[in-house]
Amino acid sequence: MIGNYKVIAVCISKVHDTSCFEFVTKLNQKINGENYRLFIYNLCNDLSWSEDKQNIEAAVFDLIDYSITDAVVIMNEKIRNKEVTQEIIKKSVAHNVPAFVVDGEYEECINLNFDYNQGFENVVRHVVESHSVKNVHFMSGDLGNPFAERRLEVFKKVIAQNGIIFDESMVSYGNFAADHTAKATEKIIASGNIPEAIICANDVMAISVVSVLKQHGISVPHQVIVTGFDGIDEIFYLSPQITSCFCDYDDMATTVFESIKKKLDGEEVSNIVNVTPKLILSESCGCNTDAKEFEPDFLKIVTTSFFRAQDENRIIFEMVESMQNAPNKKAATACLDKREFNNMCCVINNSCTDRSINLVSMDIPDKYEDEMYLLYDGIAGDKFSQGEFKRSEIVPNLEDKLKLGEPLIFNELDFMGKTLGYACFQYREPDVVQYSKISLIVTALRNAVGGFVNVQYQHYISEKMGELYKIDPQTKLYNRFGFDLEYKALEAKLKNEGGKLTVIFARLDNLDSITEEYGYAAGDDAIETAAEIFKEACPDYAICVHFGGSDMMAVIEGESGTDDIVNKIKASIGDFNSDSEVPVDLQMPVGVYVADAANEDIDFETLAKNTRKVIK
Repeated sequence: MIGNYKVIAVCISKVHDTSCFEFVTKLNQKINGENYRLFIYNLCNDLSWSEDKQNIEAAVFDLIDYSITDAVVIMNEKIRNKEVTQEIIKKSVAHNVPAFVVDGEYEECINLNFDYNQGFENVVRHVVESHSVKNVHFMSGDLGNPFAERRLEVFKKVIAQNGIIFDESMVSYGNFAADHTAKATEKIIASGNIPEAIICANDVMAISVVSVLKQHGISVPHQVIVTGFDGIDEIFYLSPQITSCFCDYDDMATTVFESIKKKLDGEEVSNIVNVTPKLILSESCGCNTDAKEFEPDFLKIVTTSFFRAQDENRIIFEMVESMQNAPNKKAATACLDKREFNNMCCVINNSCTDRSINLVSMDIPDKYEDEMYLLYDGIAGDKFSQGEFKRSEIVPNLEDKLKLGEPLIFNELDFMGKTLGYACFQYREPDVVQYSKISLIVTALRNAVGGFVNVQYQHYISEKMGELYKIDPQTKLYNRFGFDLEYKALEAKLKNEGGKLTVIFARLDNLDSITEEYGYAAGDDAIETAAEIFKEACPDYAICVHFGGSDMMAVIEGESGTDDIVNKIKASIGDFNSDSEVPVDLQMPVGVYVADAANEDIDFETLAKNTRKVIK
């Protein structure tokens, strides 16, 4: 619970799908007057029952904060992965949060199912009993598919009750697909035994059957009745419109919410609750009572949306390219400041803002860090401020977003198999067209943010490689090449404008004796110590170089406090010699020279030569 609002978490896939959109919309309408709010955790693609494949996108369900969640609804048939569903149930039980599974049968939760068997039985009975059909054929799904097998059993039961003897020739296999169904229908026609009715296990097959029959001049429904099952949108925009059975997600949403309220009020709720699909009587069986009238503006609306989508897609993909090439986080955020993204906020793992992080080796055990980074919030408008963000806050300006009363839709962002963060969408007046854009935007964000992080790392590596060429690895001072690059600009400036240049020269005098007596390792340690002392004594803006065996030099713009520098070096050398645990005394004389750039040659060789003359 957040404030006065109870939170219902809905775990779903493809929220833009017609049935999902209807479910979410109806559920949100039911809860708004009751001080509930929907948090939707959405997959852009279902997991296709692939239990052996770990889909990184399922990390979106790790975002569920059970400390503020009052109920969890899992759309099992939409997610299509038993292990994922079971894991969500397990976490819900561990946090004492009731779980409600739509279209599934799991322990320790309440299962709300469409009674597909009863729905399909109503279709078969309508054909056999209402239309008095005796010569009937069944277009089944895949052989061995549980849905296909159960519908075949229903078919057998109904025809047996009506005195029709079943034999295997009454069944064809369309495998729930249009192309297989077309081939199966051709075989039926070629056999010469054309049935009075073909009852299909889903709408896709029914549409294919009607198409093939019409190609052969066979009238539907006058010569052959055809029915489907599922109630997909396409059946209403065909001639004839298809008789089918509709899994009404409006009814399911109502049933889910009533079950949630009862459970939270402490009432007893059955572990299994059934919702019967609705029979759609239409033209393909000769019944027009429920046929929807074809809207003449429908194609115009679809066409307009299609061309508008082309422009929107172009802007989205331009964003991907520009964000990947953005020089910094602020510039990356600016790429999102467009109308297409004003219903979204984007939160990324804080490590993704570290230029030195390599996505390939990045390891975040819990997918999402506790300390994250708010990259963008178009929903907040002027209240948006980029910066550090705690994951526990869920989304920025949460209170304002809850007041809007519309669902918060969370989507995981990943790239190269690594979770980057998440995006949250909220539409003030949601429609299915807006929801349909979510998958495209999420895919674009994954590539944009992932590409940005990857390119930043490449820049970081390039800079480090550049430093390797400029820095002496032993002393961490510039080598001659690096010094020349850094000094070139200062030299040009002083030659043009005039001014003084302070040069400090130091040499580790007894390096040879240290190496001879204590070994090369001791000599290396001595050089490193001397270089560290030398650099620490000089100002931060000094250009320090190691050249020769043990020679070091620093050039400093202006007349610097040379006495202080020399005294610091001598004091540090003295401290080292007195405190060192190894019997090595450093001998490091220092020379100071101040050059007048207006009247003297200030090239490197001249500076080194003049400073060595005064070394003490």
